[in-house]
Amino acid sequence: YTKVMDYTLDPDEQVYGAAEQWADLSVTLTASPTSLHPGDTAVLTVTVHNDGPYPADGVEVAVDLPPEVTFQRANSGDYDPATGLWTLPAPLAVGASQGLEITVTVANPGVWDVQAQITSAGPADIDSAPSQGFDEDDLADGQADDDEAQVQLVVLDPVLPETGFPHRSQVAGFTQAAVPAARMVGQAALWLEVPALGIQAPVQGVPLTSQGWDVSWLGDEVGWLEGSAFPTRAGNTVLVGHVWNADNTPGVFAGLKTLGYDDLIVVHAWGQRYVYAVREKQVLRPEDVRSLWAPRSYDWLTLLTCADYDPQADTYQARLAVYAVLVAVTPDDNP
Repeated sequence: YTKVMDYTLDPDEQVYGAAEQWADLSVTLTASPTSLHPGDTAVLTVTVHNDGPYPADGVEVAVDLPPEVTFQRANSGDYDPATGLWTLPAPLAVGASQGLEITVTVANPGVWDVQAQITSAGPADIDSAPSQGFDEDDLADGQADDDEAQVQLVVLDPVLPETGFPHRSQVAGFTQAAVPAARMVGQAALWLEVPALGIQAPVQGVPLTSQGWDVSWLGDEVGWLEGSAFPTRAGNTVLVGHVWNADNTPGVFAGLKTLGYDDLIVVHAWGQRYVYAVREKQVLRPEDVRSLWAPRSYDWLTLLTCADYDPQADTYQARLAVYAVLVAVTPDDNP
């Protein structure tokens, strides 16, 4: 046969007596700031947009706050903090957007997920369905579900981790802590090399929990502090190592203070060598978390350990930070 025409239904054409209509709704969720300390305030911004081709009415968005994130106020009375539901007061026209700002405070250290999801709307959405959950493909069609969004609030420990043990014969009663099950990295494909210090050590993830960062289990390995930029990505990646071990021997970062300008630090990851050059050293107070987490452009790597051991107080009075910037990425001949 010879095909003489193609025929597809327009959105409002009649099919078995019913008119098919839809509105393509999407939701975005942002937070400012995303790195905080206990007691800090953040502003969450939820935005709903309608790509059409029809107006959307009866739109409701659920904003899910974890227990560690407390509602303070919203810029619209259409948001009910008791239920977490934001009900748009009028139909959302084609091409229009509407926003909501929610001010919250944070409590304990940790990485807390805030989620927003469209739970009700009419007419039907072309590529998603309300309230299907974040882990599901709403329509099983392989298309991204743009009716849901998530943002992470990173609440930092108010004190930088203590990466050293007392300088004395082996610490009495100390047993090497078990490695946490929730390590963030823990891959043989990721390891640190500092040629000037002879360091070659695997990088493990140190989870940020409500008790802060526990690095007692690291031994001679290096830890990535969750809440800093993931290794090799833009931002500031913080890697920690002991200056002194529990068995009264120098730790993996014992020589960190001898590094100088342009000394190289190499992160081996996924078949690549990420080469960083030292640019700065700082002695910080244990509570100088904000200074260490100051936003940085490009890809920076910070090596952190303890400094200024006080034998009378049996503790470390300071932290030593070495900052290096990415200068090259090359194939890894020694993965």
